[in-house]
Amino acid sequence: MIRLAAVLVLLAPGVAGAQQVYKCVGGGGAISYQSEPCAASQRAVKAWDATPEAPPSNEELWRRHRAQRRAAAESAYLSRLAGTDRLRSPSVASGAIVRVERDSSQCDYWRQERQRQLYDNPNAQVSAQHRSWLHMKVAEACK
Repeated sequence: MIRLAAVLVLLAPGVAGAQQVYKCVGGGGAISYQSEPCAASQRAVKAWDATPEAPPSNEELWRRHRAQRRAAAESAYLSRLAGTDRLRSPSVASGAIVRVERDSSQCDYWRQERQRQLYDNPNAQVSAQHRSWLHMKVAEACK
């Protein structure tokens, strides 16, 4: 008797986990999906097993973790080979300061042009693209 009770207890979670989904069509053509069989006023169109997928085992989680670490190490290695590993590292500074004499007349011209087109005439309708272009021209001329 005790063995039978133990077997029933062990089987109970497996039975409770099995689920069915029913597609039912009502009288007005209304479609419903439910976990219980269709009512007498509805017609069952389809039923299928919807048992939830078991969560990954601890072994599977470790396998995924090792694969992810291996892929990250391989990516870092290939980045070092290609010389692109320093592009992502903000702590490594490289380069030089280059002094460029700016043409003050061009800088003044584009500043005045921007002022005239954007700010002096508040009723002017200037597109965002044109506004961005004017700011870019000022930045280039005033470097």
